[in-house]
Amino acid sequence: MPRNQPLRFVLNAAVVCLVAAWLLPLLGLVINAFRPFTEASSSGWWTVFVKPDFTFDNFQMAMASGSMVTGLVNSVLITIPSTVLVVAVSAAAAFGLVWTDLPGRRWVLASLVALIIVPPEITLYPTLVILKALNLVNTFPGVWFSHAASATPFGVFLMASFFMQLPGEMFEAARVDGARPAQQFMKVGLPLSGSAVA
Repeated sequence: MPRNQPLRFVLNAAVVCLVAAWLLPLLGLVINAFRPFTEASSSGWWTVFVKPDFTFDNFQMAMASGSMVTGLVNSVLITIPSTVLVVAVSAAAAFGLVWTDLPGRRWVLASLVALIIVPPEITLYPTLVILKALNLVNTFPGVWFSHAASATPFGVFLMASFFMQLPGEMFEAARVDGARPAQQFMKVGLPLSGSAVA
């Protein structure tokens, strides 16, 4: 038996215990979702092992109230456009800041990366003022732009880190073949950055 076998066993057991402790509240949440409301609100979720009683009434009530469906639709209408906007802007900006000859591009990239440390809560009021001036308060585009503004610095950092790893010879060859920067981005950089975009 190797010398580090007992240590490895202890470490594995500790990791399993930590994962179980972390997942336990989630398990309780899922079990309570399928229990009758009166039982879920009067006893702990672990009593289901002694007295199993499951129902779909909670889900039917949630769907019948209407607000659940509206909330799901709103989540989709906010999440998808916000994500697409952040990815598109971040990828294009990162490519331009890494592989073009823009003057001061290194300073701009460093400034954008420095914005990662700014908590989004600090920018809430200025963002609200800007959205109010543009008549975008309580609109979907207003939410898209505010999400994009807070997520783009990290997106630019992530995409720029990826683009820096690509060999410059590919872009040089595309440039020699007459490709403009936008074509280099769309036909060379973007297809190669699928994993970073995802």
